[in-house]
Amino acid sequence: MISKEMLTSMVDDYVNSYKRVIDLLNNIGKYRLGPIIDKLRSVRIAGDYSLLSKELEIKEEQLKQFIKRTKKLGLKFTIDVNILSLGLMEFIVYLPTIINHDDVPFNVWLKLYVITHNPVGTLLSYYIPASKRILLEMVKENYKDIISKMKFIKGKERVYMIYNIMRSQPTFSTDPIRPFFRFNWNSLVKELNEISYKTGLSERKLYWSSFKYSDPLDIIDLIILKELEKDAFKTVYQLSKNFPFSLKVFNKHLYLHVYKRNLIKGIFLKTGFTSRLIDSFHVVILKTSDKDKASILISFFKYKPWIYTIRWGHEILDFFSEEDYFKPDKYIVIVTMAIPSIYQVYLAKLLYQLRQLNLVDEAEVFSYDTVAVKKWGVPYRFYSQSERTWTLDVEKNIDILEKRIFGKMK
Repeated sequence: MISKEMLTSMVDDYVNSYKRVIDLLNNIGKYRLGPIIDKLRSVRIAGDYSLLSKELEIKEEQLKQFIKRTKKLGLKFTIDVNILSLGLMEFIVYLPTIINHDDVPFNVWLKLYVITHNPVGTLLSYYIPASKRILLEMVKENYKDIISKMKFIKGKERVYMIYNIMRSQPTFSTDPIRPFFRFNWNSLVKELNEISYKTGLSERKLYWSSFKYSDPLDIIDLIILKELEKDAFKTVYQLSKNFPFSLKVFNKHLYLHVYKRNLIKGIFLKTGFTSRLIDSFHVVILKTSDKDKASILISFFKYKPWIYTIRWGHEILDFFSEEDYFKPDKYIVIVTMAIPSIYQVYLAKLLYQLRQLNLVDEAEVFSYDTVAVKKWGVPYRFYSQSERTWTLDVEKNIDILEKRIFGKMK
């Protein structure tokens, strides 16, 4: 039986967690940080305050003050990496059983590892070099043994091939609290009804017209991106202090490779506006047989509250069969979201509305807790500098990089 003291403590935690979030959002409005946060979503540069301030069309000193203020508030930022220009695809596997991370086949290539609790299972996301698709065959063979041992578990494995991914966050310029806690369901329904009549042709061109994968030009580019994933406001000057490359070398790669090749697709908040204790976290998979409808869904979810990432690609049928080829089936849009507990009902309403408007054929929801999540950034240690491409000889490559680069780090 829960004691009065424990119940009081739980209520206090609930209230304080929302108070923390609301105070943070209020401070974004108070210090007028919203306009710069919104502009950061579309920048193509990081690592150099001079270049970044020009992209934002503000003075460099104003940018420095913004960074100082956001750090004081505890706000953290990351970059959205253009994985196509790094020659990387994403491959997602769901198995209706719990697999320890150390037992996951080819776990060095993992991007995301999630234990879901409803339904119970493991959701795994891999980086797959487009030039090394044989890795898919290797993954397939190693999973067959795992699947043969889980026949007693009710459920079916699922496989998705992801062609592209984008980060998302709402607009903070007008009223930072509105997207999260002044939610207007009627306006959302109205928007859904309006987009259901669109053809999706312009969106199709934007999201599906071309998937041109190209390998990185140099490992220094990958190091820059990896460090900016950790902290979007880290500078190349700081990198030159930690890595055995000069500031001149970092500046050259930042401008000629990272910036000119559009390897960065914006700077986004890493800080969430939910509480792990009381809010819910979901991966929502929307399926449709119509590419135009999939395109409309991507546009609809972009910059919506509670949405963190949007992926799109194909579901792959019979991936683990004995056949030597994969059968792409429905188009999929995968949305990762965190929803405040007081708004849980809206997820069910949203899915129902999407189905009623015939925008989706099927929807699946995988719920998880953030303590059951592991994430990895760009796998730059698997890039062969001599061959200028990704390599599957991981151990050898790491050993080479350790001797030539990381063993010399300051």
